[in-house]
Amino acid sequence: MPLDRPGPVEQFRLLVEQLEVCRDLILTGTPVKARIALILLDNAAEVILFRLSERTLNSDTYLKWIQPERLSIKEKRILDRLFKAKLDLACSEHSIGEPTATILNILHSYRNAAFHRDTHNPAVVATLARVAFKAVSGLFAHTRAGIELSASGGRDEAEMEWLTKYGLEKRFIDYEKAAHVIAKQLAIKGQPSLDTVREHLTSDIHSRIMAIRQLIQDELPWKSREELDPVLKWFEFRDAEPELEDRLSLQYRNVVYKITAGQQVDIKPDELRTLEAKFRAEYEKRLEVYQQHISFDEIGRLEDRIREISEAVSFSSLLQNYYEIDCTLSTLEQYLYLAFQEWDRAVQLETDIMMGK
Repeated sequence: MPLDRPGPVEQFRLLVEQLEVCRDLILTGTPVKARIALILLDNAAEVILFRLSERTLNSDTYLKWIQPERLSIKEKRILDRLFKAKLDLACSEHSIGEPTATILNILHSYRNAAFHRDTHNPAVVATLARVAFKAVSGLFAHTRAGIELSASGGRDEAEMEWLTKYGLEKRFIDYEKAAHVIAKQLAIKGQPSLDTVREHLTSDIHSRIMAIRQLIQDELPWKSREELDPVLKWFEFRDAEPELEDRLSLQYRNVVYKITAGQQVDIKPDELRTLEAKFRAEYEKRLEVYQQHISFDEIGRLEDRIREISEAVSFSSLLQNYYEIDCTLSTLEQYLYLAFQEWDRAVQLETDIMMGK
């Protein structure tokens, strides 16, 4: 049986508590706790954006019998799955400013690195956590935590007692007023200066590029542009066409599944090899005509763009430039790390074979 969904008062309170925890973690000043705060802040932002997008989806479904739906089924599925789609919708429908949107995109990207790939730069994580906290608490205030109702009242006073520490009435809650009051009281004093953020973000990009060059030099068998570009193209293509290999190989795999299950199959070995060769040839053909976007030369271009961060004269330009560079750099990091993993597995397999394992 599914769990009951909390009501609006409880949804609001839980998000306030999450912001309180994030604030306390950030104020400790330690990179590990700042990293945890980033993960929680990203979750808080995604919860708010989910509530806003759900409101749009529900309205679209409800009104589809009297007016055309605004979103196609494909768009709705993308909105349901992707953070950026939810954020883009919030920007257009709820007037989320570009600086806030940029910070939230950076937060989500960095959270993925810290949470999914277990990578983060301790030198920059504390600074990002403070900047992100301001953006998420601003989103919380601007959207009243994504709560659709404007107010709630007539509740048990004991359930609303927590509002009194913010100087708010405990018998009635105006979500918009409460969100602004709470966000103001939770604000962290002493936000990092432009110089500090600029220095830390410049250092972050520089150290990550150095780590990529070190990975290529010390760990990968491919060193030159001519060797690395096909590798990067392979992973980019696989990202762009995630279902293609399964679709093209389905007939071949179905035969193999029957054979491995011990079923009788009316197919000769050379016919099976032909089936395999056919799907692999088609896959290679699609790969060959694919237009590559991420290449070895991106590393040099990113190094050239570091100046755009180090010389930025405003928070807006600094964060926008960092976000653009980070998007490309994150993709390079992902593809090269995957290449390293596959190469390492291949070497280990060859070693095991040589040792007779």
